[in-house]
Amino acid sequence: MLTSRSIELPRGCARRGPFGAVIGADGFGFAPRRPTAPGSRFRKWRVLIGDDVEIGAGTTIDRGALGDTVIEDGVKLDNQIQVGHNVRIGAHSALAGCVGIAGSASIGRAARWGAARSFWDT
Repeated sequence: MLTSRSIELPRGCARRGPFGAVIGADGFGFAPRRPTAPGSRFRKWRVLIGDDVEIGAGTTIDRGALGDTVIEDGVKLDNQIQVGHNVRIGAHSALAGCVGIAGSASIGRAARWGAARSFWDT
């Protein structure tokens, strides 16, 4: 399911089956309107997906809030992966099922991450 027109999918991008991958969701996030009242934060940026990218079932890729969310060429995402807003995943990386990546984290090229891990930018 593509949630907006702010997504760029090249011809070489593949979702493995029609199993509910969501690309371009607003995702979690808020900006306080007042110090005690959380409010929704508008996501105006894009999701950019490179060539030869595989996106597994149940994977969610949030669109950017402060800049684009970028999945570079040759990335393989297994099932049920959460990619937060503004994340950059380097070319030819492979992430196994149930990986969660918090917003604004950056992953280098050719990274290999095992199943059921969480990562965030510090």
